[in-house]
Amino acid sequence: RQAITEDESYAKKVRNLLMTLLEEKSVIEHLHQELKEYSKEELVDILSHGVRIVQHLMNYGYGTRKRTTLLEPFSIAVEDAFTCIQEESSKISEFVARLNAASQEEGKKKLVATQITNWLLQSGYLCEVLDEQKNRIRVATEQGHAIGIDTQEHQGQRGMYRCNVYDSNAQRFIIDHLDEFLEA
Repeated sequence: RQAITEDESYAKKVRNLLMTLLEEKSVIEHLHQELKEYSKEELVDILSHGVRIVQHLMNYGYGTRKRTTLLEPFSIAVEDAFTCIQEESSKISEFVARLNAASQEEGKKKLVATQITNWLLQSGYLCEVLDEQKNRIRVATEQGHAIGIDTQEHQGQRGMYRCNVYDSNAQRFIIDHLDEFLEA
């Protein structure tokens, strides 16, 4: 409750400061005078709250509020999920796209590849390493290889890169553990 009250207080301070600045002829002079009233900690708090407000406005618009509906979590019938398995190995993004297309459920969230790869990382099927350019990449562990994940080199527009591909066994494994991915 106190956090909400403080948040409202900062919102009022930011709004008042911005409104005053917009009305003033000499914005810089006024800003200088206004800022003298606050400690550095208060200014950081007020400005960070202002940043959150601006980010919210950029994401959701300003003015009349549209009612936003919360989407239900991703779901797919098991028989539909199993139709997405391909015999040839697929990148996780390709496999997730097939699952989303097969879901056919309106008003549901889409499955995102990072939901799966984060769970695979936490469960020891993938691990993070640094590549030659010192970028963190995820590669298959022995446990990952055992279920059908393979890390391969691919040629892209910017040169060679490593990519994990998932054979039909790994795709089945993902479907078998879909509930766990969605809970993570």
